[in-house]
Amino acid sequence: MADLTITRGRLIELLNEDLSREYQAIIAYVVYSQVLKGAEYMNIAGELEKHAAQELKHALIISNQIDYLGGMPTVVPKRVRTSEKPEEMLRFDLEAENETVRNYRERVRKCELLGEYAIAEHIREILVNEQEHRIDLATALGEDVPDVTQPEERASAARSVAALIGLGLFAVEGLCELRRHRAPVSRLGRPTRVRRRRRRPRGRTGRPTPHSSPGGRPGGC
Repeated sequence: MADLTITRGRLIELLNEDLSREYQAIIAYVVYSQVLKGAEYMNIAGELEKHAAQELKHALIISNQIDYLGGMPTVVPKRVRTSEKPEEMLRFDLEAENETVRNYRERVRKCELLGEYAIAEHIREILVNEQEHRIDLATALGEDVPDVTQPEERASAARSVAALIGLGLFAVEGLCELRRHRAPVSRLGRPTRVRRRRRRPRGRTGRPTPHSSPGGRPGGC
């Protein structure tokens, strides 16, 4: 079960881990984009150069959030794996991006638990870029984009769906109950008045009495 507690200090530590991972991505994309050889890798090499620039923007955003929280941004990148084989380099990048996406999804939840919704929104914007990187890399490798959803994410999503369904059923029941007790409404949207017919007075015989004309005589033609 996922840990549902978080402190400001712990969030700074986690964001510094993310920053180290961004440094790693910058270095990897800079190197891989320049050493990839072969006509089949020319397009992805150009994309990796763009990724490097985007990862630098991510690093600046994360550094700014760490400073906002009162921490000091780290200057140490995570280890960068290298290879002489183009396919292995791309796979290294894809694995790193998968890890980054998993961690940033967790950061969003942690930030919201701490009430730092603005930081969560910044990370969501970064996640959009990281997802695009995963698509580019998986496409270059001829693979489907890996599913990195954690079990606790699936459980949380299932609970959210169940809660929404419950609220929907509750709302429908309330609407039905309201309609049963509500007065009839006219086409103009106004409550209609129920008109009751007035009974004419009856004589001793039980027959309606004729209307009296002026002078006390029975009316007639």
